[in-house]
Amino acid sequence: MEKNLNQLKEHIRAVEETRQITNAMYLLSASRMKKLRQHVDYNREYFNRIRSAVKDILSRSPSLEYEYLTQRPVRRAAYLVIAGDKGMAGAYNHNVLNLASRIIDRQPVRPYIATIGILATEYFTRRGQKPDHAFPGMAQNPSLGNARQVKDTLVALYDSGEVDQVNLIYTRFLNASSQYPRQVRLLPLSIRDYQNVTVEYDYDLDMIYHPSPERVFYELAPQYAVGLLFGAMAQSYASEQSARMNAMQNATKNADELIAKLRHAYHSARQLRITQELTETVAAGLLRQ
Repeated sequence: MEKNLNQLKEHIRAVEETRQITNAMYLLSASRMKKLRQHVDYNREYFNRIRSAVKDILSRSPSLEYEYLTQRPVRRAAYLVIAGDKGMAGAYNHNVLNLASRIIDRQPVRPYIATIGILATEYFTRRGQKPDHAFPGMAQNPSLGNARQVKDTLVALYDSGEVDQVNLIYTRFLNASSQYPRQVRLLPLSIRDYQNVTVEYDYDLDMIYHPSPERVFYELAPQYAVGLLFGAMAQSYASEQSARMNAMQNATKNADELIAKLRHAYHSARQLRITQELTETVAAGLLRQ
């Protein structure tokens, strides 16, 4: 009986320590989410406006010539896969890496694989598909500077002809309870990629671009690429924190329920021990009589 009581006490102590960890991780993720939400909302608005302007130019300038509008045969594609540096984030990493593996495995020629996030790099390495390029330290630091660095690397691949298409696989953040992995194309650009984009101003007259549509588009395209990459990195990070926050909240709740059951079991066992001791004492007294 004493041994069982000690085991229950140790179990309760272990669960309480685990609860402290999960609750601390929940509070940390919640704090990060609070800071990230504003950045994600700002980026989404900025990116939507750029996409609106790009669609407007493409739809009204059919003869526009630009190197990144040229659709060429895809001999080899590139995929940038964004995951996290850490686990304990629910199904966040599993979902995006599962989507990435399905897409990559369907390619007739081994694609160029780039990764953001330690878990993405380790995942493809274990599968015998070691990434061609990894961007360390960026999963936890989605910034415009890092987005520009990634953009320069991917655009250089496309310019050199090493790849004929550049795609992103990341987790889109809708809200704290809804995120899903998706694939988008970065290069080349196509009016078909803007089917669901709403043009900010609807007008019937011809728009005059100064000094020319080509020049305006030439200035917008790099901003579009950086905005898309930054948005993918920021939304992935927000999705990771949101998934971790929900997972740790559930873990803390489960720990509370388990602690309550263990304490009930402990008190029941302790009460049983006291009852047995009283019974044995009374029985011993009766025997002496």
